[in-house]
Amino acid sequence: STHTTVKSWNWNRYLVPNAQLLGLEFENLSLRDEDIWTHVEFIVSYDADLDEVERIAVRAVESSPSFTGFEPPSFWYMELRPEGLVCWVAGWAKNPGESWALQSEIRRALIVGFRERGISVHTHRLHLDLPEAQTREVVLGDGLTALAGGTG
Repeated sequence: STHTTVKSWNWNRYLVPNAQLLGLEFENLSLRDEDIWTHVEFIVSYDADLDEVERIAVRAVESSPSFTGFEPPSFWYMELRPEGLVCWVAGWAKNPGESWALQSEIRRALIVGFRERGISVHTHRLHLDLPEAQTREVVLGDGLTALAGGTG
């Protein structure tokens, strides 16, 4: 045999020459614990009700059909940035594919939960290089603002 076939969690297959295989490092997803830990990072406004943010995030994990319940969901405040507070929420899934689905389901539940409760998430400000007299701030929605030219 001159090569080894490596199948990834998303069913992609890679042919690796055996001469190179011994020198490579890779993650073997078939040798693992029974469940896989996965997390979602998001940023909320400093004005947000942090207790409510945590409740929404934990419920987002618990309500996902991809969550195994191996351990209760975990929630952390990770970092302070100019645009807001960085948060992580994490849970356990059965395999890499379910982990991917869990992340997607968490993100969707976060968006829905935050919208329902009026919680502001990461905001962006777009600056255009225009003369000061011709610029004005325009609110584009969902916390997105821009400086735009015009007189009206």
